[in-house]
Amino acid sequence: MPIDFTCPHCGHPTRVAEVHAGRTGPCAACGQAITLPTLDESRRQGRQVRRGSPAALLLMVGGVGFIGLLMIALLLALLAPLRGTSHAQARIRESQNNLRQIALALHNYHATYNSLPPAYVADAEGNPLHSWRVLLLPCLDRDDLYSRYDFDEPWDGPNNRLLLAEMPAVYRSPSDLEGSDGVGYAVVVGDRTLFPPGGEAVAFAQVRDGLSNTIMVVEVHDSGVAWLEPADLEFDSMAMVVNDYVDNGIASGESGAANIALADGEVRELRVNTPPDSIRAALTRDGGEFIPLP
Repeated sequence: MPIDFTCPHCGHPTRVAEVHAGRTGPCAACGQAITLPTLDESRRQGRQVRRGSPAALLLMVGGVGFIGLLMIALLLALLAPLRGTSHAQARIRESQNNLRQIALALHNYHATYNSLPPAYVADAEGNPLHSWRVLLLPCLDRDDLYSRYDFDEPWDGPNNRLLLAEMPAVYRSPSDLEGSDGVGYAVVVGDRTLFPPGGEAVAFAQVRDGLSNTIMVVEVHDSGVAWLEPADLEFDSMAMVVNDYVDNGIASGESGAANIALADGEVRELRVNTPPDSIRAALTRDGGEFIPLP
């Protein structure tokens, strides 16, 4: 194995056969006496050179880079479910905030008119013409929309339909599919609910079960109901379970629960395992079969 050696006097690199290892002689460049390293010394220097060589450094950096990338990939994989959970929690909080605004607006409406708004304004034959969502606009600081709505024509008349694309953000659920034009919140229409059919308006004094035990507004998922449309959930036909996406009912785009606003203004989650009898009882304002929500 050739021996690589650099003259300590002039810096001239020298390569000699290993038979000259450990010998002393003149440098071929400057003539100064130099002593070549022994074979053991040459091997040790070779190992040190190889460890510090560019190739060795690249290999080390490459190894560290690969391990680093692997660790980052594993960390991202571990954080992905948490990131999804974080986004879901943000949507839930936003939806709950929407419900709080709607519940507060309903209370302000009650303070003004001594009753909740009817589920809809009906014509002489009892047919729905205008939704409670329109009646609530002034209490949501949307007088701009309310002033442009024409109560002399149906909700989908030539003037009113121009407002369909201007649904207030508070009526849109963040859990609905992107591009969905349907409302994310509804009331439940029924003889014994807070919103009877026929355009009847209910006062809080008529809620014998207590405001904190009675559901006022619920979350619905991809309803397909336009915000001006006088259409909501029907007590007699809706599913009395949470997140039943086949039959209409209380539902959200998040797994495990949906949001509701009680008549006292409290907003809470209704879990998917809530018994149907509890949901049915909480939707009525004077149910003798009152069962508290879990």
